[in-house]
Amino acid sequence: MCGIAGIARHPDDQHFELPALQRASEALLHRGPDDEGYLIVSDGDTVQLAGSHTQTEWIKANKSLMAAECRKPLSLGLLHRRLSIIDTGISGHQPMSDAGGRYWITYNGEIYNYKLLREELQSLGYIFKTKSDTEVLLYAYAEWGEQCEAHLNGMWAFVIYDSHKQLLFASRDRTGVKPFYYIHQYRMLAFASEQSVFHRAGWLPFEVNRKAVFDFLYHDLLEHETEGLFKGVMELAPCHHFIYELHTDQLKISAYETPQINNSTAPIDEQKLQNYLNDIRYTVTAAIHSHLQSDVPVGTCLSGGLDSSILVSVIHGLQDQTALHTGTTQHAFHASFDDAAINETAFTEAVVKNKHITLHTVRPQLNELQSDLEKVVRAHGLPLRSFSSYAQYRVMQCANEKGIKVLLDGQGADELFGGYYPYIAHYLNDAQSVGGATMVKKLRNDFFSDASSLRAFNRYQFKVWLKAGSLKHVLDAFHPAHRLLHKELFRYDTMQHAPTALTLGLNKRLQLDYYGTYLKELLYREDRNAMAHHIESRVPFADDTALSQLLFSIPGIYKMNQGITKYLLREAFKDIIPAKVYTRRDKLGFASPNNRWMIALEKTWTDYITPELGEYYNLKAYQRFISKLSTQHNKAENYKTLKWFMFSVWLAVMKSK
Repeated sequence: MCGIAGIARHPDDQHFELPALQRASEALLHRGPDDEGYLIVSDGDTVQLAGSHTQTEWIKANKSLMAAECRKPLSLGLLHRRLSIIDTGISGHQPMSDAGGRYWITYNGEIYNYKLLREELQSLGYIFKTKSDTEVLLYAYAEWGEQCEAHLNGMWAFVIYDSHKQLLFASRDRTGVKPFYYIHQYRMLAFASEQSVFHRAGWLPFEVNRKAVFDFLYHDLLEHETEGLFKGVMELAPCHHFIYELHTDQLKISAYETPQINNSTAPIDEQKLQNYLNDIRYTVTAAIHSHLQSDVPVGTCLSGGLDSSILVSVIHGLQDQTALHTGTTQHAFHASFDDAAINETAFTEAVVKNKHITLHTVRPQLNELQSDLEKVVRAHGLPLRSFSSYAQYRVMQCANEKGIKVLLDGQGADELFGGYYPYIAHYLNDAQSVGGATMVKKLRNDFFSDASSLRAFNRYQFKVWLKAGSLKHVLDAFHPAHRLLHKELFRYDTMQHAPTALTLGLNKRLQLDYYGTYLKELLYREDRNAMAHHIESRVPFADDTALSQLLFSIPGIYKMNQGITKYLLREAFKDIIPAKVYTRRDKLGFASPNNRWMIALEKTWTDYITPELGEYYNLKAYQRFISKLSTQHNKAENYKTLKWFMFSVWLAVMKSK
């Protein structure tokens, strides 16, 4: 896990860009405190430079000039901030070149099958000087070019400079675990791991994308399009790459894979079911094992839910079989709150009982959140949707304090196995195709143990139907945005809803979430919380190719069998997790006292009412909205209320940079 950035200009437009690159490096310090490196191309010459955080041994070995001392104009500059995880010595320094100096790479991520790829490339004649996955990635591109991604299993965002063809090749992993942003204008292209880098470097002034503001506050959508809240900053979509030609200023973006899914609907076959369970047990275990590769200590997040409990339990079993870098004792990290309704400590304690696992529990408090609020928003670069992000932030902080540099987490399992409440409707569509109304009726009884839960589900389906259909205006009429938003923003309401959304089968809906914006935002939060504390977060359910291919090859009808969410995952690992976790039907995740804290911070929200906020809000209506917060006490966790406050904090924080 690292931070990358760079700038490329037309060769005729060389500028003295090093101060800007240094500012970009400072902005990415939290992503890579262990090492710093620069590559510049000036008048056709390629020069490596050192920074204030470059390892002393590397500077001595390369007799490198410091970036602060260089005054050369440049047509290309690449930057790397390193968090050392594998091959932690100076041989892993970046930007890194091949033996001939044709290719240079700056890279953020981990390639989990790099050892197998290295063997394959060695058989093709490549000679390796390091033990790093970076060098493997570099030679994979040298051998396979644009098709290199087909050989990769892992998480990545990287840029390779081909000095012969005078082009940049950039790629992002399949689900967007690693972030990648860019700007392209005035015969110049710049890229970075985080959006705010462009403003802090001076490559682009900070400006808010008003359409993205409307989409967030009205449609509850964030980072769902190429251009997000930061106007002019584009996101390279997951499973995409680009080629940028320096001489022509041409940028070509394309997808490199099209995920395949099984949409078949047929009755459950018990022998197939058992085969699926065996395959899942093997593939999940293999994915977790591959994600434990590290030259530094590895820990795990443990919420008390199914996914993280399986992670911790599988690792415990693997520790007994092999020598892993988790150490003699596995370290698990958990966030807990005093509120009994969201306290999952009993589940986490059951998971670690009688095992060589040390459980570290953090208990975030309201006064701590208030003190850290701007710091967390700055780390995220986006408004928070829920205070659960703060709980995760504190878990990462605790891991850092305990000397852990890598944490495994369970993101992605819900989107593979069917873990969310809305997925029930899509599973029932599959059931309708398989067994008709009789099967649907039985499954409804299985899913909903009482009349109130069934009524809540029916209300949810009705709202989705209204939102997707021609009667959308019925639901819109009650939207608080009509009171709270500045009227001028309504001209950005260009959202097109898909009236067929409720008719999708389960696998199709899972595919949209897994490879689309839903999981991507969760991974974004994971990345920012981890990097704020110099932690590499790894997500075996979200970035393992064999696992995702397996799960999307299994018909959806198997995934919520017998009215049980994540049925296949539960059954595949039921013998290694506590019974109370196996039988859980609720889903909390990183839950937090969202409403209670939101109400307690009423004065804080008032403090963020500024003249700039008046460009987006009807301030008088918004002040009345804040004064009525006490009415939220008896409501369910109201994340759609919190976002109005968090946008005001985000705006103030970004304006202050």
